[in-house]
Amino acid sequence: MALIRLQNIGKIYVSEGNVAVGIRGVNLSFHRGEFVAITGKSGSGKSTLLNVISGMDTYEEGELYVNGEATSHYLQKDWEEYRKKYISFIFQDYNIVESFTVLENVELALMHIDDRRERRRRAMELIRRVGLEGHIRHKGSQLSGGQKQRTVIARALAKDSPILLADEPTGNLDSQTSKEILALLREISHDKLVIIVTHNFDQVEEYATRHVRIFDGAVESDHILQNVEEKEETAPVDVYENLANKAGRALKNGTLLGWVRFKSKPKLSFFLTVLLCLAVLAASLVTALSGEAYALFEKRYMFTPMEGRTVIARKDGAVMTGEELKALASKVGAKEYWQNDYLLDYTLSKYFPDYGTFLEFVCEYDSELVPDVGRLPEKVNEVMLSLPIGMQPYFGKEELKEEAFSGAFIGIDYTVVGVHYFYDNTKPAKLIFTEEGYRFASFAAIYDSMRYSSGVSATLLVSESFSGGGSASHSLPFNMDSILVSFAMEPGTYGVLGTSFDDPMASFRENAEKDADYRYTVTGEMTGRYTEKGYEGYYDYPIYYADVEIGPGQDKLIRKSFEGYRYCDELPNDVQLSPSYDYGNSVLVVSPDLWVDFMENYNAVTYTQASLFFQDDEEAHGKIELLRDLGYVAVTSDSTVEADGYEMILAVLTSLFAAVSWLLAMVFIALFLNLCSGRAMMASSGDVAIMRSMGIPVRVIRISVYVQTLFSLLPAFFVSAAVFILIYLFPETNRFFMFLHAREYIFVALGVILIALLMSRRFVRKLFGNSVKKALKGEAEK
Repeated sequence: MALIRLQNIGKIYVSEGNVAVGIRGVNLSFHRGEFVAITGKSGSGKSTLLNVISGMDTYEEGELYVNGEATSHYLQKDWEEYRKKYISFIFQDYNIVESFTVLENVELALMHIDDRRERRRRAMELIRRVGLEGHIRHKGSQLSGGQKQRTVIARALAKDSPILLADEPTGNLDSQTSKEILALLREISHDKLVIIVTHNFDQVEEYATRHVRIFDGAVESDHILQNVEEKEETAPVDVYENLANKAGRALKNGTLLGWVRFKSKPKLSFFLTVLLCLAVLAASLVTALSGEAYALFEKRYMFTPMEGRTVIARKDGAVMTGEELKALASKVGAKEYWQNDYLLDYTLSKYFPDYGTFLEFVCEYDSELVPDVGRLPEKVNEVMLSLPIGMQPYFGKEELKEEAFSGAFIGIDYTVVGVHYFYDNTKPAKLIFTEEGYRFASFAAIYDSMRYSSGVSATLLVSESFSGGGSASHSLPFNMDSILVSFAMEPGTYGVLGTSFDDPMASFRENAEKDADYRYTVTGEMTGRYTEKGYEGYYDYPIYYADVEIGPGQDKLIRKSFEGYRYCDELPNDVQLSPSYDYGNSVLVVSPDLWVDFMENYNAVTYTQASLFFQDDEEAHGKIELLRDLGYVAVTSDSTVEADGYEMILAVLTSLFAAVSWLLAMVFIALFLNLCSGRAMMASSGDVAIMRSMGIPVRVIRISVYVQTLFSLLPAFFVSAAVFILIYLFPETNRFFMFLHAREYIFVALGVILIALLMSRRFVRKLFGNSVKKALKGEAEK
């Protein structure tokens, strides 16, 4: 049975409406062991016949049989498989991979050999046989025509296929080299089928076993020159079978081929790397500007999540005493407890005009942070700030430029004594107090929230003495905003700002003149009464003490007597009303110790929450049922809550807008990348066509294309990482871009990798969508 049999084969070319016959009515059979010379005039159809036999070109008429199997039903992938198993090809126009060295070109046909040293040995042996041992490191583009021809001959011999086809293999060789090459081909034809197309039959006559002459696309003559023992044909051994079918080997060899392709074309690789670097940078910058897109996925915690923290309250709503809380902590095994934990869940927002945004501050004390400028706080009214590095121009790098932190809590002005800067601008800023300052700030935070609560009232009770003897008192309601704490006040002192204290008894006296039994009443209580007249000329109204009544109702009304504290007629110079803040008609100014004393009394009967701290969250979760059995409401601090409807709608709309903007930007990046890189990648289409003609498994070639792209991505990732490190290191740029954490960088990297792989896939599909002949001629784009 013939290895190859052509039955009435015809090939027709159609180009721009013109029809040309390549070959027609060809009937030939070829056997293993034959050395066949095909001759004919230029354009007679010699090369077309060779292309049809190799499967690089299709046929329109007749049938081609391979080992008795018809091929007319073959698809593109079947012809790829056929070339892989059967064909080695020596091209007239070389078809050498110009960017590969001589050694790499020959090793390309030896990829089926696992052992790298054996692969190198075999390649070197063949290179020596064709006389190129002195050029193994020369690229194809550096070789002469004859050297290129000898390289592709060595490459064809390396594959060791049952059929070797050669199109003018000695056309660019000198006579001596031609004889050596033809002798080599004759030698290997003893167990192979060798078919040579030549214009010089005299050169091959002594080696050929058969001479076929083609004229005008048909077989003119077919002469047997030497009898060849007919061998029984068997299915050839597919040297690439394991290489193509075993995923591990295909990946290994595809990766190796991809690396060789990457380093062999430095200009193309550099261009792709620059493009991908721009894509990674653009995708990262867009992501850094789309922070709102993450808001939809952020958890909403009921309390500030802290390791091992559990928030508790009594089921009956009663206030817990310090002794009760201490005993409870010991009973359930908590390592620590906080009776006044309000500040743990309090976030202070402050606008910085020069920074152009609000910053949210959390409060801490006993911090391990080391100030970058200044020192740690030592007094109640001193704070250290932990700020994003973008605030460095505002507060200073070498020394503090701004030493006032105004408006904290109830209008308190703190002195900034130190600043610590951090680069992760997604983290909240921090106010670092002394332990005493943190306790004071806790009371201030409670008051801050309480003064905006409905149903909470405040009353200032003023007592007066008369120079004529006797005394009287009255009540004046004032806003909850109308208490200021001044660190400039001496301990145990208070004072009053506001017009209503210019003559606090004016309206009372006016009514008393009309009615001796006039009663001045506030919230249903009688607080003052005159029973006699005649005080004119004797009236005096120095305030010698004041009481504050504050609370959400009579059952929780807190009365703090100021008797025993000293009233200041003249307040320190730093105590003044802010023109932009509405304090009402009067403001009570107190020293910090008086304020703490008052708030401790208030918290003792009003604050019903506390926190227990366990070793970790797992232990905290395990204690919940025990605490509930003991009569407490208990919630771990990592518990989440659902946003209300309005908040959810707003979050969804904001996140969707940011997400759509991000997606559109990524689509633009993808289109830009595909547009710019498409032409560049097509520059290597010829190399892929040559590999296909050699029968390199499609799977390996595809993997090599993807790997080549990924190798171009690696420098892009490193460059982008360096750029973003610089962006976050400099305050001027850090403030404008959201700090990207590992998850965002992974997300961006995966997105760009996906875009790059899709781009490579499109390139691969384009390459493999055409016949090898068209691809070799550069017609892949048509």
